[in-house]
Amino acid sequence: MLGKLIKHEFKATTKIFLLFYAILAVLTILGRIMLNLEVFDNQFAILGGILTFFYAMFMIVMLIGTSVFLIVRYFRNMYSDEGYLMFTLPVKPSLLLASKLIVAVFWQLLNGLITILAVFVLVMNDEVIQTIKTGIPIAINEFKAAMGMDIRLFIFYITIGVILSATYQMLIIYTSINIGQMFGKHRIIGAVVSWMAITTVLQIASQILVTLLGFYAMDEERMLDLYNIMLPGGLLVSVLLCAAFYALSSFIVSRKVNLE
Repeated sequence: MLGKLIKHEFKATTKIFLLFYAILAVLTILGRIMLNLEVFDNQFAILGGILTFFYAMFMIVMLIGTSVFLIVRYFRNMYSDEGYLMFTLPVKPSLLLASKLIVAVFWQLLNGLITILAVFVLVMNDEVIQTIKTGIPIAINEFKAAMGMDIRLFIFYITIGVILSATYQMLIIYTSINIGQMFGKHRIIGAVVSWMAITTVLQIASQILVTLLGFYAMDEERMLDLYNIMLPGGLLVSVLLCAAFYALSSFIVSRKVNLE
């Protein structure tokens, strides 16, 4: 059943993201053509500047718009008039939550990858490619010497960390919305207040932990040693927080839903 819910969620969200990617592709191609024609160095430089501005603005709109779209969709599906239909489906509410979370995280990650790819295509030339080819081996050796860690292990940690971070951020928002719906007619205010409260508590806890570890007073060598420990430790904490927020959200959507 989870697979069917995920498939339905993808079907309902794919069009808007394909539109985003199509526009980004067109802007990237135009930018690439202008760079090849060197319009930034002649009388058409102002046109190139305008395109650069719109290119950057569209990327910002796409990244922010993705989050806004996913948040609004979750709220409407779960707690507007659509919620009456959603909660009559013969599935566990926790599966509804899981399907929306999985698809939302997928789009967030794909957006990031496509943005990076678009920028790379825009600036790519023989000089950039050669710089990358010669720079990567040097960077790998210097990284290992400085950090005392194989860069492949570091990339693995960072990849898992990015996935967990996207999941974690969406779960905080979903949990805030789920708590906010219990405020009756003031659901949006309740969700915003809940989000502010959750993020504030987490930031305070993070600062307390950093202070207790004495991170600010450490020398460079001790800081690197602690950093190598904190990377996997941070991933474990992220997993636990994701599990906690998912469990709380699952409990609320299963037993504390207020559609009035």
